[in-house]
Amino acid sequence: MSNSEMIMFNKLLIFIDRNRHLLYSIPMRKRDPEEGRQGIPFLMWILLIVVIAGSFLYSLPKIVRNYQESGLAETVSEYRNREFDSTAEETESIQIYFVIPNSITKEFSCEPVAIDLPSPITLNSLIEALIAGPDLPTLSKGYISFVPDTTRLLGSRIVNHAAYIDISSEFINPNNRQITELAICQLINSALSYELVEDVIILIEGEAMESFSIAF
Repeated sequence: MSNSEMIMFNKLLIFIDRNRHLLYSIPMRKRDPEEGRQGIPFLMWILLIVVIAGSFLYSLPKIVRNYQESGLAETVSEYRNREFDSTAEETESIQIYFVIPNSITKEFSCEPVAIDLPSPITLNSLIEALIAGPDLPTLSKGYISFVPDTTRLLGSRIVNHAAYIDISSEFINPNNRQITELAICQLINSALSYELVEDVIILIEGEAMESFSIAF
């Protein structure tokens, strides 16, 4: 406790001592002897509370200043940021193929784009990202997708480094062979970017693509 606080506290004690007769002159209710000895007068409790509250309020600015000067606030902030970063989702980068038009020839080419996906990447998550289409940064570079976003992934598995990918019939455009061929290019090359895949077999709702009206 500082000198100024000590002086203030001493003055308060002197005040209480000088007015002690007032404190005990307050009529008290009669108590049963079995209740034990009489407690501290009510006014004394009020004064005690005032002393404690006043001491705290007087010391509060100093406490805050010491807290700020100690650097503890920065330490707590760094700990909370580190804790947040540790719970952040980890990602991995993989190549997904999208289509980009040639401004001169007006033809389309299937090109890889590095995309970050939640780790660990699976063949399913890769194909789902392809179906979802390019994100805004990729679109801003001119990339598009001919894989319909209504396409549903029905299942995928890898057997002897061959990826069997079963998708819904929305994947096929019955009116435009070129669009479907480009969609197939996207799917096959994206699947081949998965490290365990060396060959890709596409199934449409469980059946080979040759059974559909468009031959590939």
